[in-house]
Parts: sequence; C-alpha cells; structure tokens
Amino acid sequence: MHDTIIGIISYSVHLMERRMSKPGILHVIKSVLAAAIGVQSEQNRKIDFERGSLSDYLVVGAITSFLFILSIVFIVSIITSE
Repeated sequence: MHDTIIGIISYSVHLMERRMSKPGILHVIKSVLAAAIGVQSEQNRKIDFERGSLSDYLVVGAITSFLFILSIVFIVSIITSE
C-alpha cells in the first residue's frame, strides 16, 4: 500500500514537471508568429510568460522581423525592376 502511494505521488510530480518544462523552439516560433498577426491564444500567452525565456522570444522575434523586412525589400525590388 505504501509503495502504491509513493508511486502515485512520484508519477504526479513527474507529470507536473513535464507540464512546467520550458517551451520548445517550435512553440516559441509559433507563438511569435501568432503574436505578430494578433491571434495569440490566452493559454499560449500564459505558457509564454510563465515558462518561456525572454531571450528565446527576443531572438526569434528579431529573426522573424529581419526575414519580414528582407522579404518586403525583395518584393519591392522585383516590382520596381520591371
């Protein structure tokens, strides 16, 4: 009986630790893109602020902004070259 209770408690702790783990890079990218177009869900926003690292979001945001500006410059250069 005692071993069963300890097993249940350790499994519960394991599940809580898994839920509280740091978001992966794919989650960070999806969150930055969703926030950029204004469709970020409340649940993802909470995960980002509670478990995310500011530096991860800043780096992904900077790269995303750079790629966006680069694509605009590319599109404008194609349009104006004709």
